[in-house]
This record gives sequence, C-alpha cells and structure tokens, in this order.
Amino acid sequence: MEISWQAELERAARETGLNDFGGEGFHAGLKTFAEAINRDPKMSPEVKERTRGMINGTLVKRLNLYRDRRQNPEIAAQKIEKPLIVIGMPRSGTTFLLALLAQDPRARSPLSWEVQTPSPPPRAETEHTDPRIAECQARMDLLPIEFQRMHLSGAMLPEECNAITALAFQSSNLSAGNDIPGYVEWYLSANDADPYQFHTHFLQHLQAFTPKQWWVLKSPPHMFHMARLLETYPDARIVWPHRDPAATLPSLASLIAHIRSGNYEHVDHPSVGREMATYWRTAFQRAMAARAREPDDSRFVDVHYELMISHPLAAVQKVYDHFGIPFTDEARTAMQTFLDEKPKDKLGAHRYTLEEFGLDKDKVHEEYADYLSRYGVALV
Repeated sequence: MEISWQAELERAARETGLNDFGGEGFHAGLKTFAEAINRDPKMSPEVKERTRGMINGTLVKRLNLYRDRRQNPEIAAQKIEKPLIVIGMPRSGTTFLLALLAQDPRARSPLSWEVQTPSPPPRAETEHTDPRIAECQARMDLLPIEFQRMHLSGAMLPEECNAITALAFQSSNLSAGNDIPGYVEWYLSANDADPYQFHTHFLQHLQAFTPKQWWVLKSPPHMFHMARLLETYPDARIVWPHRDPAATLPSLASLIAHIRSGNYEHVDHPSVGREMATYWRTAFQRAMAARAREPDDSRFVDVHYELMISHPLAAVQKVYDHFGIPFTDEARTAMQTFLDEKPKDKLGAHRYTLEEFGLDKDKVHEEYADYLSRYGVALV
C-alpha cells in the first residue's frame, strides 16, 4: 500500500468537518515522512496501515486544536515566558530531571494525557479528574514491561516537546520506530519556523485554562535546532544534563531497537548503535555551536548525571540557584515525595552493553572528545 499525504489531509478534514490545520508549514514534514514510509522495503503492509492511522490521528488533533483556538480567544492571548527547558542527550537523566522539576506546584508541564488528547483544552477544575487521564493511563498500562523499565511513563507525568513537534511532522519521534534515513536527512536540514510556532500554540492551548508560574519542558532533539528554539523563546532558561555518551548511547540504542522491534521482524543492533552515535554527535555539535554564539551564557546551567542520581534535590537546588528561583519547602516536599514513590529500577533494571550495539568505548570517547572536555564529563 502507498500512503498519500494529500489524501490523508482530505480524509481528516472529511471526518471532522474541519479544514483549518493551522497553516501549511507542516506539509513538508508530512510529505517527507509519508514518502519515506512508502520507500521502506522492510515495512509490512500492516505496519504501514498502522502508520497511516497515526498520521490520521495527528491531523485530526491539529484540526481540533485550531478549532479550539478559534472558539476560545483566550488561547492565542497567552504569553509563554521564561520556560525552563531541559536539553541533553537521551538517557542522561533528562526525563528524570524533567519529572522532578515538574513536581514544583508553581511549575507547569505538558502532561502525557494532555499531549495524547489535547482537545478540548484542559481545565483547572478537572485537572485531576478529567476522564482522559484514566483513559491515557489504561493505554500506558498496556505498554510492554521492557519499555516501562527503559522509560519513565505515566498519564500524569510530563511529556517531551518532541511529542508536540511530532504533531508538526518535524520530530525525532517519527524516526525512532522507523528506519527511514530519507526523513532523518530532511529533519536534520529543516530550518523552518513552523514546528516551533506550533509548539508555542500548543503551550498556549494548555496554559489558557490551567496556568502556572512557569513552564518546565524537555526535549533532547531541541539540540538539533537550538538556534530556532532560542529564537522562539528568547528568555528561555536552558538546563543541560551531562553524562558520558559511552553510557548513554547503548542505553538509547537499546530503547530504539526495542521500539523498532514492533515494526520490523529483524532489527540489526550494531546498525542502530552506529546510527545513534552519528546522529547524536550532530546534535552535540549544533548545540555547542549555538551556545557559543549566545552573548550571555548565564541562560544555561550545567548539571552532571552523577549529581542528579546521588543527590537529586541538590541538582534542583543548583538549577534554582542559577536562575534565582526560590526553592520553597512546598516544592522540596513535593519532589521528595516523588522520589520516594518512584525509586530507580522499581520495575527491574534496564540491561544493555556497548558491544551488543557495535560500539567501542574508546572510539565513542574519541568522537565526543570536544563535548567531554568542554563540560568536564566524568567517563565511565
């Protein structure tokens, strides 16, 4: 079967009776993604049909979101100011740090259930009782235990920004489960404003009726497009966790291999390892270059993995002190409660090796030498 991106636009409009997708800026990503899926010789017709359903669901979400935006003028009036944004390589503690920072009662993060079913906009009066929360959690409970060991998941936990920009068809999420080098090549070269404009619209959508004092966000793939991120949020406060890529790369490759095993009969582990090593080296190079161009480095704070794991509240204290945020007793108590309820390896340990994914520690250290030396990253 072939996926026609134009036909999918028409189908979503027909099913909803709506026609405002929020502009056409996402068309390039949608077209490139659909064509890459069509060219994949290893993908079965059943998986392609499932992917077609995902495209349809994404387009329906966009149509409903922009309908809500038209009907509720409060949404477009929202200002997104001084967000705390966690970047850094996947598996370097970014998800853990995001979830911890999000426990502060003053902070707001896009929650998993809100990203899965954003329309109608969430309301403060039902922020804990909205039926979409239970529906989302029921779906997450069905995730394989292997995935739950690898990635902290929950309907009421924060979701990553790359899940938001996936709704603009410009996201690493779209290539995580699919071996589609054509799309990856396009994603790395794309430099348009649409995904970050949509990202802003999405945050406005969530903020309009459930506001807090600041946003806490996270997305390792922001490093690929740091200049665009900083242009979109010129007052953003960037939190950069650091961990040896010789530790993060096999962990990430293991996660990607597991995700792809749902779409392919065979996943070549060494190939995935090499792909991730090259891909994320590009991210580091771009992020470091963008940071070097910034006139004020104080908008960044560096947090090392070892501190996050051994003394997580001390890591939060470092972030708050750097940006002048008072670390209140209420925030500290909420974060400690989260730590007590979410102990590491609660569901069992995630196990992997460098060798399994064709990676060599010394070569990884050589390839990432500039990053390791610039930020004083402890080697494994």
